[in-house]
Amino acid sequence: MSPVRVERRGIALHVLLTRPERRNALTQETMEALLAAFQDAKESDARAVVLRGEGGQFSAGGDMSMLGDIPPPADPDPLFPVYRRMGHVLELLNALPQAVIAVVEGACTGGGLGMACCSDVVIVSEDAKIGLPEARSGFIPAQVIPHIVRRMGEGWTRRLVATGAILDGRAALRDGLAHILVSGREEADRALAEVLEQVRRSEPTAVAEAKRLVISASDRPVNETLDDAARTIAALLRAPAARAGIDAFRNKRPPPWAERPSSSRL
Repeated sequence: MSPVRVERRGIALHVLLTRPERRNALTQETMEALLAAFQDAKESDARAVVLRGEGGQFSAGGDMSMLGDIPPPADPDPLFPVYRRMGHVLELLNALPQAVIAVVEGACTGGGLGMACCSDVVIVSEDAKIGLPEARSGFIPAQVIPHIVRRMGEGWTRRLVATGAILDGRAALRDGLAHILVSGREEADRALAEVLEQVRRSEPTAVAEAKRLVISASDRPVNETLDDAARTIAALLRAPAARAGIDAFRNKRPPPWAERPSSSRL
């Protein structure tokens, strides 16, 4: 059975990790399946991507069972592409044009935390276990650090890597990782439905362009971002979607993209 299952539900593509007996730990097979899922999502007409793990576990990061047989050093190093693959997966996830929503329950460490930090909205359970404990076993969270620094800041990331501290959901909310705190699965489902309803009201191209500007803002001078934003809004305002949206606002009715077919579900 594949370690990842993808389901289309209404406007959202649900990407589900399916190894709950291993706390949805990440293997090379999982990495390839996630890469394929995110590539497909990028080309799809889905307006949201939902990340979730089965069995009440998000992901415990890299599967420790993979670390039994480490090949000797070589040139090129055979381990380099293995671990760099995770970085490619996170870069693709981070740059998806859709709204990305992570529902974090149970374990969320290492690569799991990296995926959460590449999401636009994080719903977290109070009893989640979140952190970067790799140094306790003598190695590092090699590919997730840039994304965690961006999300939580250098200070909190340094604490996590230096201490291996495990945060619960309340701490994750306090420290800037999560946006919505829930007390159980039913409450998480309701929160997810509410977020998807919010996404449905926003025009997809506008969401994609706004995300692109936000992500690129920290990597270039402010003037470049402002110039890009001015060109982008000029193009969007001339596009049919914005004209329809402005007309709908003036006439106090939903824009076309917010209309829900009677048989659809979020």
